[in-house]
Parts: sequence; structure tokens; C-alpha cells
Amino acid sequence: MRRGKRAVLAWLRKVLDSARDEHCEPPRPGPAEPPRTIPDRIAPEALAPLLGVRIAGTPASVGAPEGGRDARAVVWVDCGDEVIVHLDSIKTAVASDVLLIAIDLESDDTGRQTLVVPIAPGTRADDELTLVTEDVPRGHAEIAARWGRILQDAIFAAIEDMARTHADERQAAAKALVIADGALAFRAEGAV
Repeated sequence: MRRGKRAVLAWLRKVLDSARDEHCEPPRPGPAEPPRTIPDRIAPEALAPLLGVRIAGTPASVGAPEGGRDARAVVWVDCGDEVIVHLDSIKTAVASDVLLIAIDLESDDTGRQTLVVPIAPGTRADDELTLVTEDVPRGHAEIAARWGRILQDAIFAAIEDMARTHADERQAAAKALVIADGALAFRAEGAV
């Protein structure tokens, strides 16, 4: 009986091998997975460079040097006032369900000062793409009063852009942003 099983297995191998050789083409690789720049979860320490490149924006003048998106600092101008935004100073942390983003701004009047923007995104996976913050960033009162709202808007726009990019890379719609297990997590609806 044992010899019979071996013979059947040998015959089956031979049939399968010949069928594969005669009738099957070698498997073709499927389409390559497109590169994803925004992962589903981002640890706080990995968030700073993603924010920095978005806060830097694009050069405002035609004569601006190429590669400005890798700048360590940019100058914001609003109503004749200027402030240097030190992109290389961005630090992020998660405390409970709040994302803290610290960044240095520098003006002639105040010198270099750190502002901290606390952001509370949704806490459940089914929350909408919602971000909440305080009226004014924490830090130097004068620079926070003058540039705080603009900084908050820039950070919100950067995070919303990351959520859209995350969803687009999955051919889906941005659904939610939550803090889970000490990391920022993006959710997309209809993700592939």
C-alpha cells in the first residue's frame, strides 16, 4: 500500500510538471505598488520633516533658488511684517490625545521664540477629519499674537494636505485623523 501511494504521488508530480511546462506561462509580476509618501501611522518624531516641507511651501518669486522646499528656514511676509520660520526647529510630541507642534519664529522685535500649537484631532476611527486648537499658540505673547493664527493655519493646511495625499495614494477619500497608541493615524474611506 505504501508503494502504491508513492507511485500515485510520483505520477501526479509528473502530470503536474508536464502541464505546467506545456500550458502555463511563468507568472508575470503584478503592477508595482505605487510609492506611498504618507504612511497610515506616523510616529511624532517622523512628523516634523513632513510638516516642514509643507509649511515651507513654494518660492514666491520667480528668481527664488530651486530646491527651496529643502530650506531650513523661510520668511513669511504679511502686511509689511516679516518673520523667519525656522523649519529645522520643528518638534512634535503626543501627550494623551493631543499633538503638540513646537516651532521657532524670529522677528527683529522679539528675537527667536518658540511657539507651541496643541492640536486635538478626533479620537475614534469614525471621527471626521477634524482638528481643534487653542485660540492662540503657547509661547511668547507678542509673536503669538502677531503670527499665531497664521502659524496655526499653516500647520492645519499641512496636516490636511498630508491627509489628502494619504487618501490619494490609496485611491480613496480622506476620512479621519486620530491619535492612536502615541502616533498620528490617517484613515481613508474606500481605500484600495
